[in-house]
Formats: sequence, structure tokens, C-alpha cells
Amino acid sequence: MNWIDCRERMPEEMAWHGDGINYADGKDRDWTESEEVLAWDSMYGPIIDSTRNGKWVSETRGGYTGQVVHGIVAWMPIPEMDIEDYKL
Repeated sequence: MNWIDCRERMPEEMAWHGDGINYADGKDRDWTESEEVLAWDSMYGPIIDSTRNGKWVSETRGGYTGQVVHGIVAWMPIPEMDIEDYKL
């Protein structure tokens, strides 16, 4: 499997809907979200992440003013493994 450059494409997202009955404000919510993928952060290296409404979840968390700028530059589906290959 090869890394996919984020400038080429992002993970595919699926549409979701949340009924207002499940939220304190009673408002319905619509969003899109991808499955978790293996992502390459330009500072931290490989991480597990997903996208929500076209943005990486790890990049939408709050940070400190003046922190080092970094971000997800590439991703790939999480490789599947056969546990039989790892039995002693």
C-alpha cells in the first residue's frame, strides 16, 4: 500500500444525521465523516485519524497560540493483518 498525498485526495466521507432529540439544544445535525485511516503528521509521524466535514479531526482540536505549525500530509487505509502470521 502506498501513501496518498492529501493534495491529491482525502478519505471518502459518508453522510450522517443526528436527531435533535439526542442533543441538549434539540437541533438536528448533519455532517460527513470518514473511517479511521493511517495518517502521516508532518511533525509526529504516523497516527490514526479520520476526517469530519473535510477536515482532519486531529487538526480541529484547539492548540496554543504560537505553536509549531504541522498537519497531515498523507494517508492510507489501515493495512489489514492476518493474526496467523504472528502466532508463535
